[in-house]
Amino acid sequence: MKRLLLSTMFSLLLANAAQASHIAIYSDATGAGCNLAPGFSTTATILEKFSTGSTASRFKMDLSLCPGTAFFAFQTPFAAPTIGSLTSDLSVGYGVCLTGTIVIGNIVASWAPGAVSIVPADGQTIIQVADCNFTVYPATGGHTSINGDGHGCDFDAVQPSTWGGVKALYR
Repeated sequence: MKRLLLSTMFSLLLANAAQASHIAIYSDATGAGCNLAPGFSTTATILEKFSTGSTASRFKMDLSLCPGTAFFAFQTPFAAPTIGSLTSDLSVGYGVCLTGTIVIGNIVASWAPGAVSIVPADGQTIIQVADCNFTVYPATGGHTSINGDGHGCDFDAVQPSTWGGVKALYR
């Protein structure tokens, strides 16, 4: 019985990981590349990829690995509420349920060499995505290279955890 329960839980974990949304910064709205050139840009785009149905997201942009970057503005195509700041705690409502690749918005910045990441908002433990039923789920975040520093399009689809942490997800 224990084996059946454990194999069922493991299958559910794999299914959830395979359906996880991924939020990252790309060089443009196509999401083809995530290496940015240093200097002023209005084309860097935050995308939510692999969405099976999302109505909102909550995250922040971490600039700690590219000192000297000057962030000016974040522009989103959504009329739904956008609350907060991209560099600390940004919540973007999409207004409708969207699937696939979602253009969350464009960043206006003057980029310095280094890397930039999408991480959990201040005070949060996960990058959040709300599904079409407004249930919040974790998403993965990406790392974007500026001037080829080697970080590329890395993201941590699998994150280390303890067995107690996994069990806590189902309490």
